[in-house]
Amino acid sequence: MASKPQNINSGADVSELLTAKDLEELLKIDQKTIYRYVACGLIPYVRIQSNIRFIKWQIAKWIDEQTFLPKSFNKP
Repeated sequence: MASKPQNINSGADVSELLTAKDLEELLKIDQKTIYRYVACGLIPYVRIQSNIRFIKWQIAKWIDEQTFLPKSFNKP
């Protein structure tokens, strides 16, 4: 079940809204996969009527949360 879409009144800069096509170019992930992530509630998004948009800073935070670093990465 998808989580509730984010509220655009939460201080988001409208100029920082990305379309699925923008996100496809940014993440190098097919739009179909992006929409599947939306349907599964795996990626943060904003719904404006029937349109899906993505807030750039939330996507950057989401990417950071998805990053896996091996234990040996932090060793000197």
